[in-house]
Amino acid sequence: MAIDARFQPQHSGEPAYWPRGGNMISGARLRVSESQRRARLSARHALIPEGIAKDARAVAGSLVAIHATDPPTVYLSVAARTRLAGPVDVATDLHAPSMMRMTGMRRTVFVLQTDLAPTVLEATARPLALRDRATILRLLHAHLGWTEDHLTEIEDSIVELVIAKGTITGRELAEALPVLRTTIRPSSSPSSNAPGQPVSMRILYNLAMTGRICRGRPLGGWTSGQYTWSPPAPMTTIEPRAARADLLSHYLARYGPVTEADVRWWTGWTVTQTRQSLADNHAVAVELSEGQTGYVAPDDLDPVESPELSVALLPALDSTVMGWRDRAWYLPSESTPALFDRTGNAGPTVWVNGQVVGGWGQDRKGRINWRLLSDVGAREQSAIAVEAERLSTWLGESRVSPRFHTPLERELSDSPGRKR
Repeated sequence: MAIDARFQPQHSGEPAYWPRGGNMISGARLRVSESQRRARLSARHALIPEGIAKDARAVAGSLVAIHATDPPTVYLSVAARTRLAGPVDVATDLHAPSMMRMTGMRRTVFVLQTDLAPTVLEATARPLALRDRATILRLLHAHLGWTEDHLTEIEDSIVELVIAKGTITGRELAEALPVLRTTIRPSSSPSSNAPGQPVSMRILYNLAMTGRICRGRPLGGWTSGQYTWSPPAPMTTIEPRAARADLLSHYLARYGPVTEADVRWWTGWTVTQTRQSLADNHAVAVELSEGQTGYVAPDDLDPVESPELSVALLPALDSTVMGWRDRAWYLPSESTPALFDRTGNAGPTVWVNGQVVGGWGQDRKGRINWRLLSDVGAREQSAIAVEAERLSTWLGESRVSPRFHTPLERELSDSPGRKR
């Protein structure tokens, strides 16, 4: 197995920590405080005024990938971290050749830099796609009697049409291949009463997960969840273990320190894959709060200066709020019930200096209403009000509503005015 030299495992007996002076201190372990972790988050996720990103590509780099399961999230995540004037400017960036929308970590759709796509494909998407295809084939065989050869024939026909057309809608694909309109239940059990789904949805999504086709521009406005389909950009081949190591190197750089549980949750990897990738990256163990062990890249031991003032209104499912499994250091536990739904989806959040302090929602008249769940000073409240006004101006006549509603967002989006 060929592994990039950066990802060769450490030799046993190497120390866990090298101080800035370069002297080797065996057995010593750097301690990273919660305030230092919040400073890193603010700076590295483009949430500080002096670190604002210039465009959507830079935002994707700062987050590794922009969460895109809910279409408005991508635009609002970019809006919070740039000074692009509105959705049209963001769309221009998002649909440039240097950007790509694909399924990746945790079976979630992300927008990322195109040159990272081969890494995400081999590290996360392809293994998911192989399991998903087996499920699809089982359902197709149970309900329609399809064989694997027949499924392969349909898949190949779809890919040929996408390549021939360059850009094609799902409706146009179904007109060319009427079999795609066939519906199946999402269960192979004869007793299932779950509503049927067109086979096109399952097959197209799976082809996108394997990198054979990709999502293009949305149909309709920027909040639409319906997409055209296009041929993917050419991708280099990368071996799965090297891909996992490369993906983890990006995650460590933007989110570190992270715990082993964070890595497993964010990537969807097994314990063995996680520990192997930490070793391949020469990840350095550090001490976190409450005796937890975290990991950082070996060149990331220097402290980061805390911001003077960092304020952001981040959208539902933003990559920052969903970036770690263990969130107590930036999200007070008592705030979680108001800001998350029952299945763990985050709603819109208000941030001050790398910590969640409240939530926000847009009401029917377009106003941005926000409420604090933690105490902050008058200066911070004034900055939040300015940011809320900026977001309102950015949205203009657009109305956004998260796919997954959370208690506080639901309340604020229905409220007649701002509540604190």
